[in-house]
Parts: sequence; C-alpha cells; structure tokens
Amino acid sequence: MSAFEVRPLTADHRRAAEDFVAKIPHGDRAFIDRSLLSQVSVAGWTQRTNARRLGAFIGDDMVAILTVNPQPGWMSEVGEVRLVVLPEARGRGIATALADRAVEVARELDLRKLYIEVMERLDRVIDMFVGVGFEREATLRDHVVDGEGRPGNLCILSRFLRT
Repeated sequence: MSAFEVRPLTADHRRAAEDFVAKIPHGDRAFIDRSLLSQVSVAGWTQRTNARRLGAFIGDDMVAILTVNPQPGWMSEVGEVRLVVLPEARGRGIATALADRAVEVARELDLRKLYIEVMERLDRVIDMFVGVGFEREATLRDHVVDGEGRPGNLCILSRFLRT
C-alpha cells in the first residue's frame, strides 16, 4: 500500500465516501454507530456543516474518515470525535495521524475539550487514543448494542486542550 494523504472532505469526495462505506466489513459495522452509515449521513459528510471532516486517501481511494463535531449549546467548547479506518489500511499509523489531526482541528475551532465514544471491547482503539493524550473519563455499562445485538460497555475518552 502507498502512503496516505489527509484531505478535507468536499462535495468532490462524495463518491469516494460512498465507496468507503461500502467497504466497511459487516463485523466492523457492529462497532460503528449505524446512523453514520446511512446514505443520507454519507451524503452529509461532504456538505458544509459545523463539523470538520477529513478523509485519509491512498490515491483516490478513501481509507479513513475523521469527524470533529463541535457540540451545541452549553457544550459549545466541546467536540465529539468520530474515526473509522478500513481494515486494509490499519497498522499504518493512519488512525494515530487522524487522532493528532483531530486535536489540531479542535484548536482551530477554539474547543476546550475533545471526547470520543468507543465500545470498551476495542482495546487497541482505546490504547491508541490514550497514546495520543486522551484519558478514560467514564464507562457506561451495557449502554450500547452492537450490530450483532450484543450489549456492551461504552467507554468515553477525553482530552483537554485548555482549562
């Protein structure tokens, strides 16, 4: 596999985003918020919004997506992170590079804090985020149900950017 390039998602990337979603294996979909994968959501990835979305590309193929979504109202200084990497692109540092970019984007947005929700059984994902400065903030027991219908704990990791 070639080197990857991180680019902001634009309307020109809609087809690449649709192809990306189609490549997410069934087993991985079990750990992703299913509402993110609907056609409407995928189309929205390339639309103008308060959320910042970056794609990792190898050539014209999107292999990962990062979203930093500033929260509304009383949480307006907090951003939610979403990150998905295709299996064939894992182990190349893409997730770590995108997690670092999430921090850069959050600083550009003048956010005070970032958080990500991860199913607790995804140890490698949690370890990667801890490795880039996130900390376990909470675990919600039997809070989510994966795509196979199994309940699981939800781990909330966060990183303060300023106090």
